[in-house]
Amino acid sequence: RIDHQVKIRGFRIELGEVEAQLLAQPEVREAVVVAHTGPAGARLVAYVSAQAGQSIDAAVLRERLGRALPDYMVPSLIVALETLPLNANGKVDRKALPQPGGERGVEYAPPQGAAEEALADIWAQVLGVPRVGRNANFFELGGDSIAALRVLALVRAGAPKVPRFTLQALMSRPTIQSLAEAPNPVTLLNQSVDGAAPLFCIHSGLGTVLAYLPLARKLNGKRSVYGVACRTLNDPAHRDSSLEQMADDYVRYLRAVQPHGPYSVLGWSLGGTLAALIAARLEAQGQSMAFVGLIDAGVPTVHAAGWARADWRADYAKLLRGVSGWAGAHADALADVDDPMVDERELIDWTRLVLRGPQRAGSRRDVPAEELVRIFLVDCCLARAGSNSAHPLPAVAGAVHCWWIDDQPDAVVAQLARQLGGEGLSHRRVATDHGGIVEHPQVLADVVNLVT
Repeated sequence: RIDHQVKIRGFRIELGEVEAQLLAQPEVREAVVVAHTGPAGARLVAYVSAQAGQSIDAAVLRERLGRALPDYMVPSLIVALETLPLNANGKVDRKALPQPGGERGVEYAPPQGAAEEALADIWAQVLGVPRVGRNANFFELGGDSIAALRVLALVRAGAPKVPRFTLQALMSRPTIQSLAEAPNPVTLLNQSVDGAAPLFCIHSGLGTVLAYLPLARKLNGKRSVYGVACRTLNDPAHRDSSLEQMADDYVRYLRAVQPHGPYSVLGWSLGGTLAALIAARLEAQGQSMAFVGLIDAGVPTVHAAGWARADWRADYAKLLRGVSGWAGAHADALADVDDPMVDERELIDWTRLVLRGPQRAGSRRDVPAEELVRIFLVDCCLARAGSNSAHPLPAVAGAVHCWWIDDQPDAVVAQLARQLGGEGLSHRRVATDHGGIVEHPQVLADVVNLVT
């Protein structure tokens, strides 16, 4: 029990749970997790080896673990070894594991510009290190989720030169240089595959790309799968205003990953709408489409009115009651709070006070006000962007493959077909609901067959 249970920053952690999640990843052959004490205190360090013919991308592994485990259980550092050292009994020799920090020799590069210098000073203060280079990894320096929250607090409290960012952004872009740059919402969801163009999956109305993980696992080792998350989710300063503006942004992001076609894009729900807009824009730029997939896609001329949000205060009050057990029954309590689409800080402060107050038994008290407001803000932005885009979709010259739930009205299917034009449209009905279709075995099998 002493070897396999540790306590870090007040959290008791079963190391076997973390190891099990690592071993569940398709590229991992061996895994062991230990607690290591460094300048910034105790942290989790994972040592892994790869399956034959595969490689370990530590950043991708950490991101996947972050979806399955609480932040405090995600290892701060993942060290890839050819094989783990064993003792005479055939068990991992923990004493023979290399000390963390020496496995990657990152040459020091000084911060550039006021934003990087200010952020480097904050990191040095939080992590207790003398200096921080612009390419140093926050977690390899000893950072963990608690240290990350301290960084966020210091940035928000008085670092005007540093662009604001979220905890998720720090997890996915853990260097000074990457945080200071304009965020790119494109994230690799599985192991990178050379020699084959990637499949880009566009976020739904939830803003995230978590729904595409089953597909990414099916395509692991066959084709790289990138998820395009809502930019507002990662960039606190950004506000999405229309689907057309979002499609323009996403085309630039896709071409930064893959400069030239043929391209493959897939979208579910609102992501299907965006995938069609992206495909049309790429074709207008002279690029070809190898695959366009729309899964129960939204049709702006039909659905834009339903996307509109009539009263954000009533909707937020409903969300807060459901998440925190807030006793407030009406949106009147929010009357003096400004629209979070303009500036969410006032709503964050108001929410923080509410979460400190009395709550119903069984309600959650561990939801950070910042993250709750961020989720709601993304929903507001996407709802407004959709309602501002009640225009017919542009024609797509290449083949388009569509999947629909059984009770999707024929009129919606017909209207999408008329707008996209082209003779290469295919439609398939699936016996499931809107939430389940993106992970339905038939849809997954169809997509895998079409893109491999």
